[in-house]
Amino acid sequence: MLQLGQWSSHQQRWLTGVLLGGLLLLVLLRGPYWGICLVVWVASLLGSWEFQEIVWTEPPERRWQISFLAIGTVLPTAAALFGATALHFGLITAVFGGFLVFLIWSPSDPKVIPMLARFALGWLYVPYFLAHALLLAGLDKGRFWLLWALLTVFAGDIGAFYGGRRWGKNKLYQKVSPNKTREGALAGLASSMLIGLLFAVMFLPEIPLVWIALFGPVVGAVGQLGDLVESMLKRLSGKKDASSLLPGHGGFLDRLDSLLFALPTAWYFHEWLY
Repeated sequence: MLQLGQWSSHQQRWLTGVLLGGLLLLVLLRGPYWGICLVVWVASLLGSWEFQEIVWTEPPERRWQISFLAIGTVLPTAAALFGATALHFGLITAVFGGFLVFLIWSPSDPKVIPMLARFALGWLYVPYFLAHALLLAGLDKGRFWLLWALLTVFAGDIGAFYGGRRWGKNKLYQKVSPNKTREGALAGLASSMLIGLLFAVMFLPEIPLVWIALFGPVVGAVGQLGDLVESMLKRLSGKKDASSLLPGHGGFLDRLDSLLFALPTAWYFHEWLY
């Protein structure tokens, strides 16, 4: 029987990463489109739940928490069924609906403004950004586009981690993430460019190499920015990890943080090209 408690954090990190990565790769390459939608929907729900845990020192009433999570699921659903316009419209409708609900139910509650502000930020940060995975998957050769974005980010994460351990000397941004180094960040960008180029040459040959060589590091850099943003949120709330759902990784939001910024960037890269 597998005893994870006897494994180091690094070993648990690799085991979890391989299992989740293999499952994700199977869904992307062999699964139906609704399987990708289900993965994004579950990831969005769990990430939104962890976001609540981070930004609230005193959680709101249960009905508000459920409302926040329920409305957030509308965004990836809209993207899957009707595309980009529906996703944008869904975010606007969610904010309008939030104002309407508070206007009817709690017009005299002074907590309404900070609560709705947190809700709107949460809808934008997790389900709206993450739903761009479904916009990518719905394109011609969309699964390859989505896989390119994922591999570019994951390669950057791995390159930054091991590059930092091997060569890291100068802190990248100690106030937010004291373990990250400039050398690691550069290694991550190089890894993003290399893996992005190799994958595009094999599976997306119609894209000019000069643009892939440019946008691979851009997607990697935006992914690193997303990582720093989530580190800032956790530091402000006094948390080390978003949760303990994933052994060796923390929570789902700790794995999604880079993708939340990188997926919209990859989507608009495609839109710019075509």
